[in-house]
Amino acid sequence: MKRKLPFATIIAVMLCTMLLLVSCGTGGGGASSAGSSTADGSVQASEGEKVPAWPAQEALASLAVADINSIEYVRATEGGLAGDTLTGAEDIEDVYLRLKDLGIVAESNMGVDDDGLSIRVNTGAKTISFTFEGDILVLEDGSRFEVENLGSLKSYIDRLIEEQDAAMGSGDSADDMGEAISSPSEPADSSPETPSKNQGTTNNAAYDIEENFTKTASADGSIEYLYFNDFMMIMPGNEKWSFEADGDSVAFYLFSAQQEGFGGRLVSIVAYDIDDYSYENLPVEYHVAGVGQNVNKRFIAIYPSDVQFDPGDATQQADYKDLYDYLHKIGEGAVNSPFQVADSNPAP
Repeated sequence: MKRKLPFATIIAVMLCTMLLLVSCGTGGGGASSAGSSTADGSVQASEGEKVPAWPAQEALASLAVADINSIEYVRATEGGLAGDTLTGAEDIEDVYLRLKDLGIVAESNMGVDDDGLSIRVNTGAKTISFTFEGDILVLEDGSRFEVENLGSLKSYIDRLIEEQDAAMGSGDSADDMGEAISSPSEPADSSPETPSKNQGTTNNAAYDIEENFTKTASADGSIEYLYFNDFMMIMPGNEKWSFEADGDSVAFYLFSAQQEGFGGRLVSIVAYDIDDYSYENLPVEYHVAGVGQNVNKRFIAIYPSDVQFDPGDATQQADYKDLYDYLHKIGEGAVNSPFQVADSNPAP
């Protein structure tokens, strides 16, 4: 789901994140920067205005495209907030070349709240970050500069977002996958119960994933065991997460992000008929979790593809990452999978 947020919040989280990342390096003006380099490493604009070098772009220029493992982007427009991680060689190269083509023009105090772009280029050794508001580059120290050739980069990112939306068959991002595809025959509940921490809500269907639901905990309370219809979820014994069950699916959330309106979805477990392989056409990441022992179902873990937390809240971001990384281990036969096929409620 695209959330309309001021881009200033994205800048805040990107600046905080960059403090934890490997330094991009320093040096003279990049080859594509407008103007000429000076002895102190700054760039002299054609109008005589002195503007600083751009370390991030210099670090990027020192890379070969093959050095890049992935590129993350977050795009803010009037339509809301969208983001993704690019891992395909063609998309990585297209973004890489467009970033290299950018050039600082002059210092500026302009900026807009509803037209922003943050990009992180990831290699095995470091992460290089870029932040823009409108046509303005925002550096780590908060200084702002006009840049040229940014339109090509933004247009390319916008096209990627449009293609993602078109693949889903709707104008919304993939954070609604748990509800949008798991129960197509179930009408939306116009008055859903607001879940409390570590509690669920259920709308009964022909197959009820929460039928005979029970919950136990380890002796020290550090682990919770949630027993659904023919499977078990092993969750941390804290109040940071919640879940909602609806017919043939259950979704797990970061409770704080969910309550504050940022979505918060971590993963959805969806029960497919054993001969239904339509999940293979999902436009988002999924893992086969397992096959039921007593029900003719295959359980699929479906992950969101866009931002599901407040990008301006470092604590919420860290909590989301911890839970997401844990639930991302779900996989059929995986030793440490939080999902386990279980037909009863054994003592922990």
